[in-house]
Amino acid sequence: MIKIFNREPIYFVHIPKTAGTSIRKMLQRYYGEGNIFPNDTLLHSKFYGEYPDEKWLISNINKLPKYKALIGHWPLYIKNKLPGKQRTALFVRDPLQRTLSVLADATLRYKRSVKDLVNDQIYINDYIKNFQSRILGASNENDLKHGSDSELLGSILSQVEDISFIGITELFDDSCLLFDKTFGTKISLLQTKVNVLRPFKTELMEFTDQVQQWIEKDQILYEKIKLLFAKRMRNISL
Repeated sequence: MIKIFNREPIYFVHIPKTAGTSIRKMLQRYYGEGNIFPNDTLLHSKFYGEYPDEKWLISNINKLPKYKALIGHWPLYIKNKLPGKQRTALFVRDPLQRTLSVLADATLRYKRSVKDLVNDQIYINDYIKNFQSRILGASNENDLKHGSDSELLGSILSQVEDISFIGITELFDDSCLLFDKTFGTKISLLQTKVNVLRPFKTELMEFTDQVQQWIEKDQILYEKIKLLFAKRMRNISL
């Protein structure tokens, strides 16, 4: 059975291009903007529209305002540095589609061509190569940057069922229902989808074969999570 939480705050790992922005806005509407950190107002007034980095978060972790949900582009291991008990939540996305969306965004953000990006090994290692497995499987910053992709995949596979909630971007509506059942919320009534770049039928598809070689571990993780998601959805219908 799904365990329903209604007290501990939520630590939401916002993996880029997985619908995290939509979830943040829905949580703001449900809990009130002041109960989300960082909320839209803070993001634009204090952080120049971007989440603060991990170093800032750790340095200010005991100075944060009281929150019901903490959300950012931070690794899963940050939960172990947070004060008190936290519930964990995140979305994953089909690795190929997520990667193509990341590349589409990067062409706009950095004014670089896709061809230039995919030939930049530093960029690929930092932002593309098995990114979902690494940000979830790492146990510290060194692990995140230098850990073996196979070992990081094994790490997250061993703990995936301990994560309170894992949604799937491609199953957004059902994921919102599962979120509500898990946390006792009603965000499924407040659905908002924003900031989605869809790579289908664009020139990005010509890079599919090249991208596939960088996301093999992420694909294994995604298939495992799809099975877990189906199991959790069956449980809430019992």
